[in-house]
Amino acid sequence: MSYNRKIVDMSTRKISKEEKINRRRQEQELKIDRAGIEGAGGAPAWLDDIARAEFDRVVYEAGKIPLFDNLDRSILAIYAANYSKFVTAEQNLQKYGHVIKANGMPMPSPYVNVSDKAAAKILQCSSKLGLACTDRLKLIVPTKEAASSPVEKWLQFLPQKRKAAAVNDA
Repeated sequence: MSYNRKIVDMSTRKISKEEKINRRRQEQELKIDRAGIEGAGGAPAWLDDIARAEFDRVVYEAGKIPLFDNLDRSILAIYAANYSKFVTAEQNLQKYGHVIKANGMPMPSPYVNVSDKAAAKILQCSSKLGLACTDRLKLIVPTKEAASSPVEKWLQFLPQKRKAAAVNDA
């Protein structure tokens, strides 16, 4: 039976104590320091106030489960910058409307395009970061078993005699 592997803290299936210990050890081997995304060194200085607040909010909320580390900082900064663009564009759309007049002709506000592009980038980054529950459920922690020979996954379809020969050849 095949399933997408989740971090131990997010797993909903029954896992033995021994397997939990082994999986936590494997997860720790993949972990990188978080100091670069937390506290004063967290949000990059070039982010505006809205983006910095969103960066810090996401890091704080995601800190409840060890989701991010220092390597996620750049994607999180892109997410936060686009969140700021989206908020600003939506505020301007509320203020000026979705249609403007240019040379006496009605046309879509440029803020519509800014809002749409920022929303698309937000969704793209949030998927990479696992910000939505459905995205977090897709997270896979690689195992040493997965690194085994690609031939082995097909051995289950071979008759017993050929299976033994294939294992000896590999």
